[in-house]
Formats: sequence, structure tokens, C-alpha cells
Amino acid sequence: MQFLIETERLILRELRNEDVNGMFELNSSLEVQRYVGNKPIKSLEEASRDIEFIQNQYLKNGIGRLAVVEKETGLFIGWGRIKVDYRRNEWL
Repeated sequence: MQFLIETERLILRELRNEDVNGMFELNSSLEVQRYVGNKPIKSLEEASRDIEFIQNQYLKNGIGRLAVVEKETGLFIGWGRIKVDYRRNEWL
């Protein structure tokens, strides 16, 4: 999937295998997961599986969570998503 949204300071793009360290940093943080509602992950392997799961969502649904990258530095700073309510067939 090739997906790209650009703002003045950010790039939102598909998650790539190279994002594994950033995904691990975020998804292993108890403070971050407190707001997301998940348990923190404990390894890079789990982060890699998360990315693979999201990449499969791209294939299945045509959309999934997106990497948020700081345009000036190229630094992975997070992820976000556009959500679809399949029951109502609406984008949320």
C-alpha cells in the first residue's frame, strides 16, 4: 500500500518494517498504553508482529494505522489511524 498525507510539519504514511524501533518505544511504554488501552509489549519481535498485522490490514481493508513522521528530521514520532465503522459503512 502506498499511502501518504503531508502537512506543513508531518508525513503520515504506511508503517514499514524499518519503523520497528519506534513502534517498540511507543508500544512498550506503560504511559502510552494507559491511553490506548493495551498492555505494553516487551520485545522488538512483538513490535515487528504488530507492524506485520497492520500491513495485513492494508491488504485486507485498504487502510490501517499510519506512521507519523516529522518531516524536517524524518523521525518516527508516533502512529495514528483513520477508522471505519463497518456496521454503518462510515469513516470515523
